[in-house]
Amino acid sequence: MTGKSDNPIDKRQEDWPKCLYCRDGSFRYKRTVDGRKYSEVFGKISYDEAVRRAKRFDFDIEDGKDPTTKKETRSRTFQYFAEVWLKQKKGDIRDKSYARYRAVTDNFIYYLETVCGKANCPLTEITYATATDYITCRRNSPLMPNGSRKFTRAIKEGASKATLHYEKETLHRIFNEAIRRKLIDENPFDNVKADKPSRKERATKRHPLDLNEQLALEQASVTIQSPETDDAKFSDIVHFLLRTGERENEMVHLEWTDIEWSLNVIHVREKMVTEVRRVPIPSNAIPILRKLIANRVSDERLFDSEEVLVSSGLHLDIRAKKDLLNIKIGEVDLEKKSIITSITFKWSPKGSEGDIPMCKSVRQLLRRLQITRTSNFVFAHHDGGKCRLRLLDMLKKAQKLAGIKGRLRVHDTRHSFGFTLRDQGKPLEAIMGLMRHADIRETLEYAPYREEEGRKAIECFDAIDESAKSAEGKKRENLAGKQGHLAGIERDENL
Repeated sequence: MTGKSDNPIDKRQEDWPKCLYCRDGSFRYKRTVDGRKYSEVFGKISYDEAVRRAKRFDFDIEDGKDPTTKKETRSRTFQYFAEVWLKQKKGDIRDKSYARYRAVTDNFIYYLETVCGKANCPLTEITYATATDYITCRRNSPLMPNGSRKFTRAIKEGASKATLHYEKETLHRIFNEAIRRKLIDENPFDNVKADKPSRKERATKRHPLDLNEQLALEQASVTIQSPETDDAKFSDIVHFLLRTGERENEMVHLEWTDIEWSLNVIHVREKMVTEVRRVPIPSNAIPILRKLIANRVSDERLFDSEEVLVSSGLHLDIRAKKDLLNIKIGEVDLEKKSIITSITFKWSPKGSEGDIPMCKSVRQLLRRLQITRTSNFVFAHHDGGKCRLRLLDMLKKAQKLAGIKGRLRVHDTRHSFGFTLRDQGKPLEAIMGLMRHADIRETLEYAPYREEEGRKAIECFDAIDESAKSAEGKKRENLAGKQGHLAGIERDENL
């Protein structure tokens, strides 16, 4: 029996248990008994927890049990492997993309548990038939647009073509990773059909507004009030989106430093964003906070762990758990009944970077907002942070008041921007530059060709033909005049 490691990177101290090692801050268990090797990665945990686990492993081995078997069996189920895959992706992708990946894995796990009846389904039991049946089930089963399992009257008859294609591609990537780790031999989603929607099918889902509809929507948006008087006005946001073509996320993260008044442009670029919020403290939370901050230093965290946070029973207007855990004692101001939080993060636009020229009405709007600014964000929340209005809900109310039919989305304001420019006869290259597209084919989706445009364009040939006819008539008149003049001269000579 030995606990020696053959890897020089693994370090240990003399007072540690013989089988416990550390590599780059991550604890590991390595032991060989009767020629059989037992190995386990504990991860970046505390020393006391690592010692506790190592002792438990030792007891299991002495009792003739294999402590790694339980984890090995669990790691070969889809539920466990999906969690591992999501954890691996979390640091490399946007929060929105992570949420979409999470929704895909949750939907597939829900299918495995409810339809297949497998609470912990091994990866090897998921076959091509399972994958095909899942796509068919998602295509035909009724579902809620917001992902909720509880059905209300706002129900959809199956997932859209784009959603099915996205889910198939995501699950295909997950199983490819399982193949790479040698957990399975074949990918069950290899030949599953879930085609991507065509450009024409995507275009039918969009709803660009004409000039009359845009005017009606702006007038209706004035009556839609924000929850707080200090919030950004919904009507200002609607006008800004319709006249700049910015994406919702770009508008939310727009700062005053992004506006260059001398050049009359708005910069859309990758940047570091600092969000400072003044979050109000409810009266019933003050006694709890007094106990938490008593006899503690301002640099210490308010909540030492997630368990302390949950047990405290505090309810603050801070949604993200990581932001709550990062609150420090010095940020709590009990006299003013507020918590001042500051978060710095890297932000980059979804599409290409570029500059957006400002029209006169947008410039006037931003100048008016600049006079009363209370935050580094142009469209700020009442606590000083970025805009957190529920824009889609407010847009639907304004759409109903304006009498606009169809399913309108916030992103349709960007489609309306491209549609209006094309309708006004602006060159496609200019629209491509204003919308910061990398490929002109993408611009064509926002500013598509229409038959009316072709009819107007073809009229130029009528003008050309008319001009040619008038020129030919003048030629004939001149020729006839010349011939008459020559005939007169000849007549005079004969006399």
